[in-house]
Amino acid sequence: PPLLMIGVVVATHSALGAALLDAASGVCGMLENAVAVSGSAAESPEATLARLDEAVAKVEQGDGVIVLCDVFGGTPANLALALAQHRKVEVLCGVNLPMLLKLRLGRHAGLPLLELAQLLEAYGRSHIQLATELLRKRIAEP
Repeated sequence: PPLLMIGVVVATHSALGAALLDAASGVCGMLENAVAVSGSAAESPEATLARLDEAVAKVEQGDGVIVLCDVFGGTPANLALALAQHRKVEVLCGVNLPMLLKLRLGRHAGLPLLELAQLLEAYGRSHIQLATELLRKRIAEP
């Protein structure tokens, strides 16, 4: 399948998005066409929305943009949802590092915007584990 260049914006409170992109780059190499937008209580929502809109425009190359946010209902997510009303954007909340790592594979599989967003949602959820509970179960197995 052709490589779709779906853009990615990681929109979070504080510098979490930049840190996640940096961590993903350390594991699997630089993620192309991906930027972070950090929100701050010191900045007006209108100013943050303008920066988010600029970031989406920067990474949009015709195949759409996934905006990965930290918290559903938080300012970055609410502003991204406002953008989704007039741009080709999917907003996915609860961003984690596994989602960003899976992103590269999903892009190379040629998945369209909505399917890639759904894949990242499922993959991110599947990597939330109470690891000590898994260890206890493994130890308890005969």
